[in-house]
Amino acid sequence: MTNSDRLLSRLGFSESSGAGFSLTLAGFIGFMGIITAEVLYPNYSTRQDISDLGSTRPPNPVIHEPSATIFNTTMLVTGAMVLLSAYFLYRTMDRRGFPLALAVFGFVAFGVGVFPGNATPWHGIFALLTFFSGGITVVLSSQVVSRPFSFLCSATSKSVSSNGTV
Repeated sequence: MTNSDRLLSRLGFSESSGAGFSLTLAGFIGFMGIITAEVLYPNYSTRQDISDLGSTRPPNPVIHEPSATIFNTTMLVTGAMVLLSAYFLYRTMDRRGFPLALAVFGFVAFGVGVFPGNATPWHGIFALLTFFSGGITVVLSSQVVSRPFSFLCSATSKSVSSNGTV
């Protein structure tokens, strides 16, 4: 029995419950962190790139504090929580595609926090991979999520494949 097994069993959770809790927490932290960074960014508009919350692109990058620290930390924590969830799901699921895609998504989301917008070309690469791997993860999740929620994942994946956006 590993340390994570012991900790989860002491708390009365299975690994799949720990994965679900970690994903829920990651979603909440990501959502609230981005909203908080938007509120604290001077004159932020949703017409700007979301990455501007961390730092704008060169040649003259602009970093607004505390918005940049909040956004970058949010991406780091969210990516770490998704990676933790992917680890738990990998240990409990028979299907390996979804946990591996989820791990890639967590890793590249973490990378967005490590490389803010002024870190070219790395930020652009990690941001692109975050959106791409997120879409792949949604498509794969429709095969492991129980009904009626799998219909939502399936509808989202059909929307992504038909027009390229969510």
